[in-house]
Amino acid sequence: MRAAILIHAPVEVVWDAVQQERHHNPEIAYSRVLVHISEHESVLEERFIVIPLIGAATCKLRMIEAPFERIDYTMIESDHFKVFEGAWVFTPVDEGKSTVLELSSHVEMGLPVPRLIMDRVTHRKLEARLKNVKSMAEGGSAL
Repeated sequence: MRAAILIHAPVEVVWDAVQQERHHNPEIAYSRVLVHISEHESVLEERFIVIPLIGAATCKLRMIEAPFERIDYTMIESDHFKVFEGAWVFTPVDEGKSTVLELSSHVEMGLPVPRLIMDRVTHRKLEARLKNVKSMAEGGSAL
């Protein structure tokens, strides 16, 4: 699944908003860095609290950053997900005054959930996160 949004802010501001969004998102109980592997690579643990059919899930993710260009994440382990991976991609537009932010995610749970339902839920969550980042980056209220 993939979603994108135009944000009227420079890529540096959008980058910071993406970094902060996970700490303000009401569907994420916590997000913490477990290990810094290098300057642009780390392992995070996140606890999602609003997941249809399962309620909550904890996930360890490997994050690789190319500052102001992209953040790739890949699941290391989870108590409920079989696959959880994707990327945030930042594209400056309008001579750097705005940014197109794209969020992609491939999610598979260890439950027999029809793909159509899983795709719908995933797409709604992607769009919600993008709207949260847009609001934060454009100076609106955080979530």
